[in-house]
Amino acid sequence: MFQRFGFSPLKIMVDLSLPLYYNEAESGPAAGGGKIMRLVTMMQALKKGSATDWKKIPETKWEQIRNDPYYAPHVALMRERAAEKSGKLLECIPYSYFKLFDETGSRTEFQQIYRDHRNAMSVFAMAALIDGTHIDDLENAIWAICDEYSWCLTAHFRYGGTKIPALLNPAPTADNKMQPYLHEQPEMIDLCAAQTAADLAEITTLLEDKLAPIVVYRARKLIRERVLEPFMAINKPFHWETVPMNWASVCGGGVGIAAMYMIDDDDMLAPILTRCTESMECYLSGFKADGVCAEGLGYWSYGLGHFMIYADLLKRRTAGEVDLFAEPITHKVALFHQNAFLNKNNAVCFSDCHAHVMYDCYTTHYLYHIYPDVEIPPQEYANPIMGGGDYFTPVLRNFLWTEPDDKCGPPADADSLYNETQWAISRKTFDTCRVAFAAKGGDNNEPHNHNDLGSFVLDVNGDVLLGDLGGGMYSRQYFSAERYTMLVNGSHGHPVPIIDGKLQVPGEEAAAADYQAEADETAVRVRMELASAYPDAGVSSFVRAFTFTKTGAPTLTIDDTFGWTGEAKPVTERFTTLVEPAVQADGSVLIRGENGAISLRAANGACAWKVTQTEYEEAPENLHQKAWLIDAELTPAAGETVSWVVSVV
Repeated sequence: MFQRFGFSPLKIMVDLSLPLYYNEAESGPAAGGGKIMRLVTMMQALKKGSATDWKKIPETKWEQIRNDPYYAPHVALMRERAAEKSGKLLECIPYSYFKLFDETGSRTEFQQIYRDHRNAMSVFAMAALIDGTHIDDLENAIWAICDEYSWCLTAHFRYGGTKIPALLNPAPTADNKMQPYLHEQPEMIDLCAAQTAADLAEITTLLEDKLAPIVVYRARKLIRERVLEPFMAINKPFHWETVPMNWASVCGGGVGIAAMYMIDDDDMLAPILTRCTESMECYLSGFKADGVCAEGLGYWSYGLGHFMIYADLLKRRTAGEVDLFAEPITHKVALFHQNAFLNKNNAVCFSDCHAHVMYDCYTTHYLYHIYPDVEIPPQEYANPIMGGGDYFTPVLRNFLWTEPDDKCGPPADADSLYNETQWAISRKTFDTCRVAFAAKGGDNNEPHNHNDLGSFVLDVNGDVLLGDLGGGMYSRQYFSAERYTMLVNGSHGHPVPIIDGKLQVPGEEAAAADYQAEADETAVRVRMELASAYPDAGVSSFVRAFTFTKTGAPTLTIDDTFGWTGEAKPVTERFTTLVEPAVQADGSVLIRGENGAISLRAANGACAWKVTQTEYEEAPENLHQKAWLIDAELTPAAGETVSWVVSVV
């Protein structure tokens, strides 16, 4: 699984008689192949560290947080939130909310109260650590979380939250052999259950001497019963352990963090961390060698952030013997963040990534101190150090890992050609504006997939004026068979053609072929063959090519060339935008934002455009987002190239 990355073994500083990995083909450490963490190696690495000293946070850091002007507004925000929440009873989650996802597909009602519990716990825990206050409030928040029927989200129960697992389990076999069993809802481990366990384990460790013993005892008892024991039980592995995406890092990291805080015995801890580290390697395997997070920048922050917290604690717990940051692929993944920004906080919004992304301080600042080529975006585009506050472990590290003197600034002009993932990103500053362009190939079976081969984004001076709409609001339908009927997920909501009335199809067979990308001082050029995305549209070939010109007046040219298996078919050339367009008398389309404007025209003359306003559900805080579909109808002959020119005006 890891061969394509050329992984070296994890950095092990101690001279061991046994290698960290064995290779299934070569039975020894190798550059690639089926690497597996050795239990004996983890045991020996843990014995090099201390079971207790690694947990300590220097008092000098707390003094800096209390007194340095850099932290003052963030500490003030924490105190304001703590005062606002203090003394208020936390609402329990009623069964009527618990069952909603099964009945209607809605997640919002349940998750709002669920988030309120964790937000309160994070705020009060930071108040206790920084000021020594709100201990009673923190105990109440922990107690409310312990009162929850399950720490798993209702949307993540694989068999439904209202089902009784004991009635779904198969009967024991007559020969008394062991069979897989379904976990009860309180024993299901998803993203949020793992994070909750990590938060409770860290808080009850750092504040053990201030919290009521019964609160600490109850929280730790539930961590053991709901997370650690189900994880290590004789049963099938959890599905996320073998899924190469953010679930592997967030779930595996949460379990591992809880285990490190809950278990001091090296030999008892080693099997759990061995398995959690394998989950981290599975997460890394989801990246191609170029380090792109195909799920988008938001999931980069989520997945890598929890990977980093686990990796940092593991490194400290083993006194530096196991260093996941020493992997070359981790460095490549770290650099993706700065390259995926277009202008300001506008991100390349392929897949379920939103067009505007605020970055998390703890990820970028930590990576800045590890890798000399990591850049931190401007502070104005950072989430507050208190963040949304839903989970404690990231909030704590926002304070601990952010240094006042770290250099921040906008990303430089650059061309980032990710040929393995088939993304091309370019930023270029002209005399009067800064233009950013991104295009993608890939396939239609990517994590958080959209049917979007040949999609692109164009940003002028911080206005995303043309291209991909980004992600939609999550619901049961969003992740069901209805997924590609929705505007933002199906190709009809992307700036790609509709051929003979046919949309792109999902699946890894729909993949860009003959992908080529190159960049020089004058232009970025991208070319790909996309016929496989339209298997029933009568195309023998569909080549899409982009030319982003970087000299003179900034322009983007899109060339589409069609080949047919029979007679020529009608094509709807579709462009998408979040800014209202205006068709001009000369046959062009003007799209004007707050800071920039573009003109879209057919290279071969006037065109009859059809503009349709629509809307989609973007996110809970902005349910109805307006969008415009700009269509041109034509029937190109075989081998004919249809060209579209986008000019900055």
